[in-house]
Amino acid sequence: DKYRFISNYKSGRAVFYTKTEAGTYLYGYLDENGKPVILPIYLNATDFEGNRATVKLSEGTYAVIDRSGKALKTLECLELYGFSGGKAAFRQSSDGKYGYVDTNGNIVIQPAFDHAESFRDHRAVVSIWADGRQIHGLIDENGRFIMEPRYDEILMLGEHRAALGIPRNPDIPFGGFKYALADTDGNLLTDFIFMSIGRFSNGIASVTNSTSTFFINTSGKKVENLPVLDGAGQMEILDGLIFANIDQRPFYISKQGQTVYRPVSWIGTESGVKVFEEKYRPNIDYLVYYPVLGNMADLIVEADVNAKLMEMWTDISTVSVKPTDILDHSYEGGFQVVFSRGDLIVLMEHGYDYAFGAAHGMPVMNHVHIDTRTGRFYELADLFVKGSKYEEVLTGIVGKQLNDLAESGNMDYFPDSFDGIRSDHQFYITDKGLNLYFQPYEIASYAAGFPTFMVTFDEISDIIDMDGDFWKSFN
Repeated sequence: DKYRFISNYKSGRAVFYTKTEAGTYLYGYLDENGKPVILPIYLNATDFEGNRATVKLSEGTYAVIDRSGKALKTLECLELYGFSGGKAAFRQSSDGKYGYVDTNGNIVIQPAFDHAESFRDHRAVVSIWADGRQIHGLIDENGRFIMEPRYDEILMLGEHRAALGIPRNPDIPFGGFKYALADTDGNLLTDFIFMSIGRFSNGIASVTNSTSTFFINTSGKKVENLPVLDGAGQMEILDGLIFANIDQRPFYISKQGQTVYRPVSWIGTESGVKVFEEKYRPNIDYLVYYPVLGNMADLIVEADVNAKLMEMWTDISTVSVKPTDILDHSYEGGFQVVFSRGDLIVLMEHGYDYAFGAAHGMPVMNHVHIDTRTGRFYELADLFVKGSKYEEVLTGIVGKQLNDLAESGNMDYFPDSFDGIRSDHQFYITDKGLNLYFQPYEIASYAAGFPTFMVTFDEISDIIDMDGDFWKSFN
């Protein structure tokens, strides 16, 4: 508990910081015995590379220090990054360009770039502003362009390789990149055929195209004796096994592609019914995991329920989408079992729909209430006695909760936007009561998420149809 933060050790030193009584964070360095070898006196500190590190003395003043903390040179500048490859990027003013200093604090590459990254393999990615966008190039240790700035992204991959990124579709500039493999001498090794390229290790890297994930060698050729997996993600060889994370699901396989370990992908319920997950990915920008019920007593009912669930969870407009099509948005969806008792299962659909270039996406949430004995999908009205005017009762309860929130000073909610509870209002049941919720922006700000109001069963016991199928399914 002595230090609030300790970094990984680099060159025998680890950055740590403490917090003063005034609330200021001050940085110093520990030796390999965990003892403060450089006291916490800096406003910021970077990892050591060899015998040199950069520290922030005050606003606009930095220093290059040695392993004892001695300041070898003081620099007046707005920013000074840590050393990598014997150089550190710096910027002198907020409207200035980036350049590089050496380990003595001397300028070795004059400021000329709008952004500058760390040196790796004697190369650094830099960018300039042109044609209304940042374009990236690759420079050598003298600041000379090895690759002229023309790419939307350059990723250093190790082993003298880089990924060059350009828009998948120039008409959708925020719709993601496609990548080509190049060497750090500026030679293009492949066309722009990859959706992602991982870092190289022992001569291979994991890549993804529009349909699958596999390994390539440093020439950009597929490694034929290693597995090809359906879906998008990454693979890594660890201690003779392959760790894969494909379509957001991690697992281990052998180098021959045999499964070594996969997490359980089903959930058991009180009734004995199991909830499995099935993947639906028609395109790299569209991924849904939808629920499939199994072990139901009536197989015909089970098939009918599962057909409805698939239709509800998957957007039927994607049926005609091809894997190589470029969409103007991305969508990820899944599900959760939120309640299970007796014959009732309550499933929540969750998702995130993002239009490329938007400030943020829109979250998705819906619920279904399934009677696993009969296959019936219950609606809100099924919980109440016919003719009970339950909409009025619920409107009064929720309206009061909403007004109480507003009167307490919560500015996220808009009581005037509330126009009552309808028979088709979104809801879900738990053991505690009936939960009624609203979509983002419906009665509150985006930050409020899905405003949810819980009505206990005791509050509405006089209008619940306790002889009805819905109530009996979980009581």
